[in-house]
Amino acid sequence: MQTVTRFDFHRFHGRLRPLSYLYGLPISRYLEYPWTANALQPVAGHSLLDVGASRSPLTILLAHQGAEVVALDPDPLVMDLPTMATRAGLPAAARSITPQLHDARAMPFADGHFDRVSSVSVLEHIPENGDSEVSREMARVLAPGGLMALTLPFGLAYRPPGPDPSQEQFQRIYDDAALNERVIRPTGLNVVKVEYFGVRMPRLFTLLQSPTKLWFTRLLLGWVNVVTPSRICGFLNEDEMEHAGGVCLLLRKPSA
Repeated sequence: MQTVTRFDFHRFHGRLRPLSYLYGLPISRYLEYPWTANALQPVAGHSLLDVGASRSPLTILLAHQGAEVVALDPDPLVMDLPTMATRAGLPAAARSITPQLHDARAMPFADGHFDRVSSVSVLEHIPENGDSEVSREMARVLAPGGLMALTLPFGLAYRPPGPDPSQEQFQRIYDDAALNERVIRPTGLNVVKVEYFGVRMPRLFTLLQSPTKLWFTRLLLGWVNVVTPSRICGFLNEDEMEHAGGVCLLLRKPSA
């Protein structure tokens, strides 16, 4: 399977929502979504669970690549995914997506039901010990030998979520210790790969982003985020961890 770049993803997202060619997504999504799609390959012929899918273009991309996808989310927007794929001229992908309205803390699936599991920037928003509960559930429904790809916000010090889950910014910021204690250890899975991403040149990045803060120039956001060089915002080396803002994690369930 050919590697998915952020430019590939931008074009695919534009196929689903033409205005996204202009408005785009937060820059982290142009790192997280291609990384997840690449890490879970091959997906063709496999069953895949996307936790917290909502209306994610990644869900449709994975179905387009050949996975049979169950999109799980308590948000009713998840039901729009097959229609989005159909309108984009992707009928096979639409048929391969089964949206389900359900709380991921208690999934209605048998043990080992899925070959692949993905979850992009979801666990940090679940209150109390929900991140650990969902991690445990995702591992339970993953088949032996299967792969799980997760992305999460990351920093040098753990920051717990605020007191009100209804707030838009309600989320955790994980450090290595919290990532291990709250996410990795509850799964019981083996770590295959961990990659961190962030902004290497914050002043230059802020300068590039500044035009998009004005309402009449937000049309630039899509292209600004896609063309920002990876040396300014991208995946980091071990000696650049002070710039980390997110982490991508690939786990594998031991074979039976």
